[in-house]
Amino acid sequence: MANRNFFLTGTDTDIGKTYVAEQFLRAAARRGESAAGIKVLSAGLCSACGPLGQMTPIADCTCDATRLQSASSLKLSTDQISPIVLNEACSPNIAADLDQVALSSQGIAEGLTRVSTKLAESQLLFEGAGGWFTPINEFETLADVAVLLRLPVVLVIGVRLGCLNHAILSARAISTTGCQLLGWVASEPAPAEFFEEQVQTLESHLSTPCLGVVRHDQSTDLQWPTA
Repeated sequence: MANRNFFLTGTDTDIGKTYVAEQFLRAAARRGESAAGIKVLSAGLCSACGPLGQMTPIADCTCDATRLQSASSLKLSTDQISPIVLNEACSPNIAADLDQVALSSQGIAEGLTRVSTKLAESQLLFEGAGGWFTPINEFETLADVAVLLRLPVVLVIGVRLGCLNHAILSARAISTTGCQLLGWVASEPAPAEFFEEQVQTLESHLSTPCLGVVRHDQSTDLQWPTA
């Protein structure tokens, strides 16, 4: 099977990126495809999982890693799903400093490449943290990780006030870093005014296709994107 892995990024944090990832993964599972979601890094420990990130029943835990595991047809270990977990729920560069952990784009990319090499027959979704230029250290961002992974990108746009500017800036930034932007998903993490009008505006200003619209608390069949 051809490599159909992709990197999922967003216009901001708390915009429903993990929810969109779940929709991609569940749709793949319904079609009988082997697919799994991997959280590139997590900042903020889950109280249900504990400091070591042990998986717990879904009813007891709603952290990103557990949600990705539940939605994936290919069941991975905790270390594979969430290879880097930092204590504080803040920007990864700040959380890493507090934990006295040295993050680098090369180190993160090498770890993710090892996992994807072992799972070459499956489709993998790599979910980033926050937005495209989320810092991981003094000089680098998660964009540097995506570039090293050489993966096409899907942009999740949190449709709310200010999203049009954030979306256009993010789409252009992804293109200027040399990554292929496959398309974008309009996400409504909370009821938004002028939702349809903003989606129409995005369709006019973005050159890549809309891969789907995910309304507040509604399941959507998102087709796995292809390059």
